[in-house]
Amino acid sequence: MASPALQSTQPPEHDNSFSRIFGVLFSPKATFESIARRPTWLVPVILLCIVELCIIGVFSRRVGWRGLIEKQMANSSQFQQLSPAQQQNQIEVALRYAPAFGYVEVILAPFLAALAFAAASKLLCRVLRRDLTALLRKARRVALRAALIADWVLAMVDVKFGAVQGLKRQSGSQRYCGPGGDPWRRS
Repeated sequence: MASPALQSTQPPEHDNSFSRIFGVLFSPKATFESIARRPTWLVPVILLCIVELCIIGVFSRRVGWRGLIEKQMANSSQFQQLSPAQQQNQIEVALRYAPAFGYVEVILAPFLAALAFAAASKLLCRVLRRDLTALLRKARRVALRAALIADWVLAMVDVKFGAVQGLKRQSGSQRYCGPGGDPWRRS
């Protein structure tokens, strides 16, 4: 068991998703290690939805949807071709659906984006795993062939060099193993 002095210097575990949010700012190393050990996604996505709902709420109260819709429709060439009464009717219809669509979008978009990201990541991992597996198999075959060729070349060099050395040893004028004599010579 660690001493109390060592326990107080160690960073706290960030197993709580809410503590991870603040941990990213104040102790990022420990927090990212905790995220790597046990990744979660639900709380950050819900937090993102809450922040986006607040932004849409402030936008609805301060700026309003009418100004945004009129500006967007003014940029449309089809809208410009309508009569003023039809233009006003189009704006009123858009004002009926835009706030509801805005609120629903900020709730669904983060979850759909997380789902799309997860699907794309899984697909990419499968493709890379398949391609890397094939690449590693090729590399292993090439490495084995290279090892066999290198072994063959070394064996040939050894045979050739050994044969040359053997011819030199047969003359009896050279001693390679010191004063004890030649270990290859048979008595």
